[in-house]
Amino acid sequence: MIKTFEVSHLQVHFNGEKILNDLSFKVTPGTSLGIIGPNGAGKSTLLKVILGLIKPNNGTVMIEHEHQQKVKIGYVPQSRTLDEETPVQTKDFVALGLHDTFRPWLSVHERQLVRRVMEWTDTWRFAKKSIGKLSGGENSGLF
Repeated sequence: MIKTFEVSHLQVHFNGEKILNDLSFKVTPGTSLGIIGPNGAGKSTLLKVILGLIKPNNGTVMIEHEHQQKVKIGYVPQSRTLDEETPVQTKDFVALGLHDTFRPWLSVHERQLVRRVMEWTDTWRFAKKSIGKLSGGENSGLF
């Protein structure tokens, strides 16, 4: 488990455009960090720098007082692939978010809630499609 994590004066430029400019923060034991912002604000770029996937133009990332390049970090990438043979319908996959544990049945109210949420996110049209058969765009909308 990582105990201390520090970003100092981080700068990243792409094609002459500053994506991250003099960004500094520190995360210590017992604290949390949320990274929020609009599309294109640099959230994914920051994570890629932290993971060592791209090199910053300036600044440092220290993990446990070691330069990031010396530390291995595991992560789950933004894109997801599911086995095409996964025998779970999209609506059932969404329903998994209703409870802390798996339940093989849903109440009428819970089924209505799943439908409302899926209609609101424009995913109800593929509610009965297997999650393994979703296109990339459908997959993104679902998650």
